[in-house]
Amino acid sequence: MGAFERDNFGDLLFLSETRRYLEEFPLDITASAPFPSTGSVALPGYVRGYVQAAQESRFELVWVVGGEVGGTTVQDAFRMSSSEELFDECQQLSRSERRRRITELSGLSDTASPYLPRMSALPETLRSTLVVNSVGLSGVRALRGTHRQEVIHALREATFISVRDRASSDLLNDLALEHILAPDLIQSILLSHQPDGAAADHIALVQVKASILREFGVDNFAAILASSRELRNFEIRLFSAGSARGHDSNDLYRRLQRSFKEQSNGRELSLSQALDPISKVDEIAKSGLWVGTSLHGLIISSAYDVPRVGLELQKLVNYGRTWAETMPIGVAPDDLNSAIETALGDSEQSKTSGRARELAQMALSSAQQGIAAAISISVSDIQLQKRIETERLISSDRLLLRRRLLDSSRALVPLVRNSAISHKLQKNLLVRTMFNK
Repeated sequence: MGAFERDNFGDLLFLSETRRYLEEFPLDITASAPFPSTGSVALPGYVRGYVQAAQESRFELVWVVGGEVGGTTVQDAFRMSSSEELFDECQQLSRSERRRRITELSGLSDTASPYLPRMSALPETLRSTLVVNSVGLSGVRALRGTHRQEVIHALREATFISVRDRASSDLLNDLALEHILAPDLIQSILLSHQPDGAAADHIALVQVKASILREFGVDNFAAILASSRELRNFEIRLFSAGSARGHDSNDLYRRLQRSFKEQSNGRELSLSQALDPISKVDEIAKSGLWVGTSLHGLIISSAYDVPRVGLELQKLVNYGRTWAETMPIGVAPDDLNSAIETALGDSEQSKTSGRARELAQMALSSAQQGIAAAISISVSDIQLQKRIETERLISSDRLLLRRRLLDSSRALVPLVRNSAISHKLQKNLLVRTMFNK
């Protein structure tokens, strides 16, 4: 469950990475969101509406992953994910009619938290396990009334909660809710993915959320880029972290291109052609500089030790301060050029800190703990299963391997509690043992 119905770089990475972890276990995985989606170039495939999917499939496990889920309303989710036609149609309605229409489309009450479902809200999920992994919750502090109570009740019904920043952890401590504080799940991509192709350290990627670019002024931002001494050594490429409403705007980027050309004696800004999440990861990882408001742009650049500047956005500041970000964060556009000089001047700082691999391991551990809580086995058992699979792939002695697998599965199965998911895990282990898939 997540914001998988819209084109947003970080949310789509959350889905692909969570699938990668969960598919190692005997689980049938369904991607769901508050509103259904037929897919896109960025993420082919159908994303089901959460309520309808839960009623039809009776999920044993609901896994919420990523994003600032605390303060978002159903109205917010609709605004960010709906088509232009449907959005315009609903804008013509009165406020009360619009709320009724959105409730009809989602199946969620107006006070529900769209990305943090309450298991007791539906008869079909009353006995479901809820895992909340790698989220930001600091927005809950601003909630009032029924919406706040819905979010808190949802969190109290969760089996496992992992948050990604200190502000969210402080909130849960105030609510006396058990949780862990761990880096964002996407930090762990360093452990599983190395970009293809040669480095492109002559490219500086620049990304700015539409609302910030609009507020600061396109011409003003173009002037900042054109006046930068450091950026004269780079090809500047505009990067989109997502085209969903309220995110980045290609229209504003095109205006920025024209204004920059006028103010820089004919120099040009190129526009990134990366569409799917992994292509975007590769583009950031191979670049020579990252500048942006995207949290996951910051996270990917830190994972691959790319010099970076995090522009002024509270969730970037919350995350960066929590994990001792070594490069400039919370930078106002007016201060961008001095921040770029700092980032490039100290480009070895992130590498010598040794934080990239450490944060990746911590993020991986958080995901493993969530899986362990969901299927009632220990993290060490998860690691044992992975070692068994690795041994199976490289061993040439099939009879010896079968014996080892049988011994390992016998040791593991008694640790699994008596639940529907646990039975599936037992069966899967035994089938792998008997037939040596």
